[in-house]
Amino acid sequence: AYLDRGSLGRGHADASGARMTPASLKVSRSAKLMPAHIGLQHWAPMAKPLLTVCGLSSVQAIASHTPERIERLFFDAERAPFFAKACRLLAEKRKVYRMVSPEELKKITDTAHHQGVAAVITPPPHSELNALRLQQGTLCLHDVLNPHNVGAILRTAAFFGIADIIVSEQSFAAAMTASAWRVAEGGLTYCQLYTYSAARVFFSEAEKKQWFTAAAV
Repeated sequence: AYLDRGSLGRGHADASGARMTPASLKVSRSAKLMPAHIGLQHWAPMAKPLLTVCGLSSVQAIASHTPERIERLFFDAERAPFFAKACRLLAEKRKVYRMVSPEELKKITDTAHHQGVAAVITPPPHSELNALRLQQGTLCLHDVLNPHNVGAILRTAAFFGIADIIVSEQSFAAAMTASAWRVAEGGLTYCQLYTYSAARVFFSEAEKKQWFTAAAV
């Protein structure tokens, strides 16, 4: 990751030290970029687990619906106008936001498919299956381990308005990856995941609550 000295711990100054407001994001193309390790001796790493999410739709969904999850926000000049409101909120919370080059975004996200923006977020917690009160039909993902598949399923579920999704613990782990969030295009923001530890736990809960279940194997 690359930051500027002014942004460390504050998140609203450019490389020259000038205050960086959302209005100035459009004209900060010439800001010099500095490696993140400069001055890091004065910055304590966060203890809580964090996840780097990229992709325009995914980050926009987070910024619009759960901005409190964002700890750091990075974007290129083209995407800056999309995140002016998010930057104001981050500035109020004294969190990091920074306009960077596409090359730096590739380093931050470890992918060329970042779509010009990345957010370092606190992942959402899962809920236990016994807390689910079904209001409509839903899906259960049992040990679907490919993050791209999980992301695609959740993207489709969100499109059709399915808000509560049941997943095994292994599928939840696959969902809490950068790839799943990027492919989900906001689906992981809109859907609440309910987890169970083993198939017998799911079927026991389904029987207790008289859920009708159908499986595709």
